Amino acid sequence: MKRLTRSVSLLVLIVLAMTFSAMAAEKVHLVFTAWGGESHWRVYERLAQAFNEKYEHISIEFIPTPDAYVDKMKTNILAGTGPDIYFSQEMQSVGFIKDGWFLPLNDYIENDPTFDIDQIHSGLFSSFTWEGKIGALPVVTFASMLFYNPVLLAEAGLAEPESLTWDELVEYARALTRRGPDGDVIQYGHRIELWPNFYLYYLWQNEGGVFDEDLRNSILNSQETIEAVEFIHDLIWGLQVVPKPDEMGKFLLENNNVGMFTHGSWMIGYYANLFEFDDFAAISSPVGKRAVNMAYPNAFGISAASKHPDEAWEFLKFASGPEGQRIIAEGDLGIPVNKDPSVGEAYVSGPTAIHNMAALEAVMMAQAPRVVPGMQEVIIDQILGPGLNRVWANEVAPRTALEEAHRLVQAYLDEFYASFGR
Repeated sequence: MKRLTRSVSLLVLIVLAMTFSAMAAEKVHLVFTAWGGESHWRVYERLAQAFNEKYEHISIEFIPTPDAYVDKMKTNILAGTGPDIYFSQEMQSVGFIKDGWFLPLNDYIENDPTFDIDQIHSGLFSSFTWEGKIGALPVVTFASMLFYNPVLLAEAGLAEPESLTWDELVEYARALTRRGPDGDVIQYGHRIELWPNFYLYYLWQNEGGVFDEDLRNSILNSQETIEAVEFIHDLIWGLQVVPKPDEMGKFLLENNNVGMFTHGSWMIGYYANLFEFDDFAAISSPVGKRAVNMAYPNAFGISAASKHPDEAWEFLKFASGPEGQRIIAEGDLGIPVNKDPSVGEAYVSGPTAIHNMAALEAVMMAQAPRVVPGMQEVIIDQILGPGLNRVWANEVAPRTALEEAHRLVQAYLDEFYASFGR
């Protein structure tokens, strides 16, 4: 009997050993990738390390893709190889979703009781949703803001603002613009980055924009859109308080010859770290008919070629959850997207705390752009950008340029939707 008992015990041990060995062999290995520079990659590596410490049955590795990112992504997915998870930005993701490069996340979002989508700022999802399919999960964002030089405001006798309407922006810009004895401008009151990605929110603030609610029709020729473009044009050529296109390289906030500047919240890091420029403060973008900032979110999507989408979802959930978001916040990758108080505290704990606080406030009223496939490559880069560049150069009237852009964008939309029977 003892011999039989020992034999049974030995058999049990062998079975357990085989089971544990099989479980160890089944550990899933994932890869995720992103573009960027070494400072970004260090944050992603910390994210991977923290995930690996938490999950025993999954491991993840970060492998950067510094160049030809989209081409390599599509080549990999077509071949059924490559990373499981891709980093993606707001203007291109819907194309990846439409073409099937990214897996829809709706079932995970709706059926995973450990995931709360309401913890992520809702205004960020419009850039990652196509025909109801959410194809990527936001993990970091930037927001449009108004930067200003407090020293120059004090010299002009202006109070530091908590917010500015368009009318107040004009008043401040006039007071901050200075001319030399020959009449040439030596200090501009305001600066606008003259490419659509960086001024679309001016159109939104006037209740205009590029598309209607259905993303089917252009509204570039609407009166609201025309008035917004006329407003920017008048700042440049009528009031002459914003640098002309050929002056942009000379007049910069960090050169102390521009009083205010509307641009993205990434400038906080640039001013503080790259330019070592301290004389700046930041608030939300100017308020027109609407108070709205533009969000520039980045997200993680699951490759259609991934052999382990369930495990990849666990990483997306971790990266957008409080633990992953604190790593992103502490690494100063951008504005974290999770509303957990501990995440916000981590983001405002560094040397640019006061500016980061303003960025958090800006993202609370920020909206990611609503886009269609080809938004960046066709609508912005080929139509809207070049067309309005002629306006900023004072070569054509805003209405004329927008009527032409409207015609071209509508033709693109009609052809695009007709291509799949819409």
